Amino acid sequence: MLVAIEGIDGAGKHTQSALLVERARAHGLSVAAVSYPRYGRGVFAEAIEALLAGELGQANDPRLVGLLFAGDRFEDRVALLGALSSCDLVVADRYVASNLAYQAARSDGDRGAAIVEFLARVEFDVFGLPRPDLNVLLDLPLDLAISRLSVREAGDRPAADHYESDHRFLAACADAYAAMAKGEDWVVVPAAEGALARRPDAVAAAVWRAVAARLAARGT
Repeated sequence: MLVAIEGIDGAGKHTQSALLVERARAHGLSVAAVSYPRYGRGVFAEAIEALLAGELGQANDPRLVGLLFAGDRFEDRVALLGALSSCDLVVADRYVASNLAYQAARSDGDRGAAIVEFLARVEFDVFGLPRPDLNVLLDLPLDLAISRLSVREAGDRPAADHYESDHRFLAACADAYAAMAKGEDWVVVPAAEGALARRPDAVAAAVWRAVAARLAARGT
């Protein structure tokens, strides 16, 4: 079973992915973890890092930008399929939906919908990437996400990359995610209560309930 943890930058995807892996293993499941983009690995990831650092100039066409992110997953396709064949659960820290949401956010109206359709066709039909069994959207209000990004320490990439620093863009990403999350292969987990972010363990418990229910339905 493939579970993708999704949400705008600052929503807590990395933390919740790690907590889900930990909890699933504690329940006796064999688990693999993947994260996209695969910074530091692969030619597409190198290009993505340059893009996010603003080093590729005016790379504005969302179809072309989206192909970089799709290509990064395609490079990892064999390893991903191997993990799915040998493990009970594969947890993805971002997956195809992040590409769809972020590129749709760079377009308006019908063009955004066309971008989503185009990139989904590329990733799933042309590249043959497996469709997730469940997408988990971490729903964090924009102001809280921005606050987290402002204090995030630099790790594998800058604390605030070329897109994260654009708050209007992040708002558009949140709208794109909300539209996709109406699908049956989605569950929305609130990451805040009122004006305050929920504790990571409380969010993790809600994520696990959703995943455990899907696992039970599959007989895993």
